[in-house]
Amino acid sequence: MNNICWCLLISTYNIALSAQYKELGDLPNFYIPTDAPLAGRNENILNCQDISETTVNGKHVCRGQIILKDNFNFINTDIWKYDVRIPTEPDYEFVTYVKLNQTAYVNDGILHLKPTLLKNVGENGKGNLHLEGCTASIHGGECSRNSMSFQVLPPVLAARIRTRESISFRYGEVKIRAKMPKGDWIYPIIWLEPKDSEYGLWYISGRIIIAFSRGNEKLGNNQSLNYGQMALYRGCMYWPDNLGIFTQPFIPYIHRGTVWSDDFHTYSMKWTPDELTFKVDGKGKSSCRPPNKVLYGRETIWSKGGNIAPFDKEDFICYRKTTMITWVLTVYCLLGTALCKICVRESVTVASGTRAPQGPYCSGDLIFADEFDVLDFKTWQHEITAAGGGNWEFNYYHNNRSNSYTVDGSLWIRPTLTSDTYGEAFLTSGTLNLNNGAPADQCTNALFYGCERTGTPNNVINPIQSARLRTVNSFSFKYGTVHVRAKMPTGDWLWPAIWMLPRDNAYGTWPASGEIDITENRGNTQLYENGVNIGVEQTGGTLHFGPHADLNGYENAHYLKNSPSGQGYNLDYHVYKVIWTPDSITFLVDDELIGTVTPNTNFWDLGQFETREPGTENPWRYGTKMAPFDQEFYIILNLAVGGTNFFPDGATNPNAKPWLNKSPTAATDFWNARSNWLPTWNLSDNTTASLAVDYVRVWAL
Repeated sequence: MNNICWCLLISTYNIALSAQYKELGDLPNFYIPTDAPLAGRNENILNCQDISETTVNGKHVCRGQIILKDNFNFINTDIWKYDVRIPTEPDYEFVTYVKLNQTAYVNDGILHLKPTLLKNVGENGKGNLHLEGCTASIHGGECSRNSMSFQVLPPVLAARIRTRESISFRYGEVKIRAKMPKGDWIYPIIWLEPKDSEYGLWYISGRIIIAFSRGNEKLGNNQSLNYGQMALYRGCMYWPDNLGIFTQPFIPYIHRGTVWSDDFHTYSMKWTPDELTFKVDGKGKSSCRPPNKVLYGRETIWSKGGNIAPFDKEDFICYRKTTMITWVLTVYCLLGTALCKICVRESVTVASGTRAPQGPYCSGDLIFADEFDVLDFKTWQHEITAAGGGNWEFNYYHNNRSNSYTVDGSLWIRPTLTSDTYGEAFLTSGTLNLNNGAPADQCTNALFYGCERTGTPNNVINPIQSARLRTVNSFSFKYGTVHVRAKMPTGDWLWPAIWMLPRDNAYGTWPASGEIDITENRGNTQLYENGVNIGVEQTGGTLHFGPHADLNGYENAHYLKNSPSGQGYNLDYHVYKVIWTPDSITFLVDDELIGTVTPNTNFWDLGQFETREPGTENPWRYGTKMAPFDQEFYIILNLAVGGTNFFPDGATNPNAKPWLNKSPTAATDFWNARSNWLPTWNLSDNTTASLAVDYVRVWAL
């Protein structure tokens, strides 16, 4: 007998496949057994005593065999393929299915399929839409379309992914835990369709609808029956071509006022050679029996098929048609689902770079995330310089796994001694040349002898090696919410910083184009100024802005917060946040407010620059109220040491500060006192003196 294979079109859920009668245990986040009959495999897998009734892609499987489990830590394109087309018959949806980061993405083990608007296309009759990589026939009008005065292009972009090319099956049980979306005129659908339309196109070969609902809150009729969020539909759709009618109508399931978009529910379908049954949360059973082979005295197209035609056919991906036994495949869905959503409010956030999803964005969209399972050099570019960041820091930055690496899901930035690499004599007589590395490791800042410097007894080469990582080439954004979960280092004169700089110096060199310091800390455990611990127990957020380096308005945009005594920010991870809007910038730690900068008129007036230096030109006179903070900024993570302005000369420490900020030999004085500060770093354990970053996430405003 000829067999049609069915493939799963997934909207928003995690999924696992196994042969029937065996519960799924703990599996890796993505798992396909080596003996699974995936597309392209020619083995005949029958090496078991208990052969299941399941076939997958036309191959036999053993009872209880795991076929597929995917927890969606990423979209695995070996399994899930995008359907790219402008849909036409039979439903004529008002969308274009595309492959875009903003319509299909994974976050926290959840697959998100989200509609967005096709911008700049209206009823002007001039738009043209051409789909690269279209999966439909180029002759069917589903790959390109021109708008006309009476017909606009589909106004919504969406995603549809499917297992058509990888996993297809016949018969089985499907369980999906999902939460339906809200929003007028959207409808999520979880369904199966035949791999090949052997009986005919569209519904002639049937569809199995596991669940769909409508997103409207109050869609109803004159009898007050809600057809929107309170109605759930499931069943079989089939349509004999020679009768032109649906022979199996959908019946809505309404359960005691349940709103299907309010919570997660388990939608299940059991498919046997005799019938299909549907439940939700184990209740509300409804059935779909095989259609009649003769309707209204006329023979249907299904009369040539089996008992449950058109739901009796299977075809497989890379094999020719064959005769086979009936098998059973069990489909489970584990660990929850994502929401399909539309923009209630379009975001003002913009972003660019190789790691930025294509905009525009919806408010609340996650537009950047790094969980630091690995150190991704395409996301983070290392600063390579000894320039000192304008602060004459006592370290130099380079790209070395001794100073920046990932372990246990965190990024670690760890200081080391230059003398451990080159010897102590190198500091006073050697030459540090940062232009000798690979092309990606060339010096990034030549200011202040940043690319090459020679040590002398009075001016040693930077005695500390460290790291500064940035997204300058991969991700920058304007307006949004930033979360960084980090644990601060412990050690005298360590200076960790999480901050942002402008991608382009649109208003001039620093600080004219601004700087946003999400948090800065000092590693000293007992550093006091005016009776306040300004070391590990203090964090702060700051904006730097001003017409030139000697005229900075940060004093009016600088906020500090101290932890309870003995509970410094070096003892555990904390979440440092910035909320950046077109009107203000707010700093928080663990959702506790540190401070908000809200310029009443603009940052020129906030900094009182006209009063402080009359006649100075306002570099932001053509910008917005938020200028210079109305441009895209990129993210920086670094661990500095010392410097000539961040550690006050008047502060007290158990081991006194060994240099003065105005001293021409500050770095040398610091190095000569290493017997005092080096033990506080405890470098032997690799963690004490390190800045640890668990994640960096950015959401659209």
